[in-house]
Parts: sequence; structure tokens; C-alpha cells
Amino acid sequence: MNYLKGKRCYLSGVIEFDKSTTNWRIEPKKFLAELGIDVFDPFAHTKQKLVTELNKAKQKRDFETIRKIARMFVKKDLHETTLCHFILSYVPKNTVMCGTWWEIHLANSQKKPCLLVSDGDKLAISTWIFGIIRHESIYNNWEEAFSYLREVNAGLHKSNERWSDVYGLLD
Repeated sequence: MNYLKGKRCYLSGVIEFDKSTTNWRIEPKKFLAELGIDVFDPFAHTKQKLVTELNKAKQKRDFETIRKIARMFVKKDLHETTLCHFILSYVPKNTVMCGTWWEIHLANSQKKPCLLVSDGDKLAISTWIFGIIRHESIYNNWEEAFSYLREVNAGLHKSNERWSDVYGLLD
């Protein structure tokens, strides 16, 4: 089967304080596209054009403009999180994140599948998250998460109620 075809994934992860020199979203987007999954990538959204204006406002300590832009970012990202069928989040160690945690929390509270990928050791993810997300949904690398999504796509996780919307069990 191809259960994930036409479903929506929100690609959640650090943007503002991303320390990497490469765009970590490239491989996940390629993989998801191969499965026919529609991807919302907040980093690729047109709202990112406002970053220059945001940085200028920060330099000027123009908190009203900062708030105005931040509210647009939050509204758009949380709206897309609400519309998705599942989220795939990159959670690198020792990185300041705020929006990512909100997106994970929102999707989790809506009983959506939340797949988290660390950068080599899922124990690098905050212990707090293990009280919220099942450890089976936290992966050491992208290939582990991709392997699981291949199983979901094949229909191997129908007993997991988090995927009931994907499998059409809510129709």
C-alpha cells in the first residue's frame, strides 16, 4: 500500500539558533516527497523573507516590530502543525529551541504522530521529552525514522491509534 501518499507532514526543527552549516531539511524533504507526502517546511515559507526586517528590528530594539513579526511566524507555523497528519522533528543536542517544542507539544496534544530525530544519540534529547513522547518515536538518525515511515506507509502500524487518521480508521 501507499498509505502516506497525499498526507501532510510538518517538518519541525531549529531555525533561529541553527548552528549547522548545512540545511538538515534537504534529505527528509527528498524522502517524504518520494513517498508522495506533502511537506510543510517552515524554513522554506515566504515568511522567512521577514528575517531581514526582524534582524533590523532587533538591532533597533524595536520590540513592537519584533512582536508583530514573531506573531506571524507563530500563527503560520502552529496553523500548519494543526493541518498536518504527523510531524517529523529534528532535535539536535545543545541547541536552543522554542518553536520546535511548541510544535511538538501541539501535535502531541492533538494525538498526532510525533517523530523526533536526534543527531546520533536519542539520550541527547531532554529527559523531559521522554515523559511526553514514547521512546519508540525518538530516533538516533534519519535512516531509523525513514525506516519506520516506510513501515507506516506499508500499513504495518494500524494498531497504533496515532496513525488512525492516516489509515482512514476515522472515516
